[in-house]
Amino acid sequence: MKNLNEIIIIGPSEGKLGYDVNKLEGKTTFNFSGDLMWFHDNNIYPTYWTFLDPNSTMYIFDRFKSGKYNQEWLEGLRQNTTLIYNDFQGTDRFYNEGLTTSRGKIWNREEFGKKLLPQLATFFKDTISLPSVILRNNLDSFFDERKHLCPMVKHEKGINNDKFSCFILPMVLSYFEQLELIHAIGFGDFTKPRLYNGLSLGYSGYKLSYQRMKEDLLKVLKHKNVNVTFENKDSYFNELTWKK
Repeated sequence: MKNLNEIIIIGPSEGKLGYDVNKLEGKTTFNFSGDLMWFHDNNIYPTYWTFLDPNSTMYIFDRFKSGKYNQEWLEGLRQNTTLIYNDFQGTDRFYNEGLTTSRGKIWNREEFGKKLLPQLATFFKDTISLPSVILRNNLDSFFDERKHLCPMVKHEKGINNDKFSCFILPMVLSYFEQLELIHAIGFGDFTKPRLYNGLSLGYSGYKLSYQRMKEDLLKVLKHKNVNVTFENKDSYFNELTWKK
């Protein structure tokens, strides 16, 4: 599975409303954070699921306890979906590298790392913890002795990180080494709110973050000979589509 040639990554925006989920049959899909409800509502499963903010995983426990996920679908999740995440999750390194969660450093290490992350893994077929490196405003690890590590980009304090540019795309490009095509659904749709919370918070900062990373992303995509296409032809990230 790691050596696949094509993957579909599915994000949180309203841009995927009306998408024909039958097109996903037999495809490898990669999903980020708080969007499993869309898969539940369509009775389908992502192949891989990831997260960045530990607090963003709590909705899975909440919906499990409240019965918003039916048992049949949850059993299918355990049979079909792999949890993939950076190895700094649930450790002090998360905070030492400048990342934060609203529940604090002690909660991240003692509650999430030691208790909740192992519990979270029980909802999935398998788990993959990726040896990772956090970079400052660049993707240089793709070109040096750190290329075996999964990169995540962190801007300076006070600057929002666009998850697609700094976290998701670098992870996908790093882990799936034989990729030729990435098709993105529900990313860069900054004219529409997120699907399940109706919020547009942070969009202006995400645009600035993407603009900072655009040239580095294009450099990596061309270096690895991978193209990216977007279901929404008005996606803010359309400049990443290049002709081989």
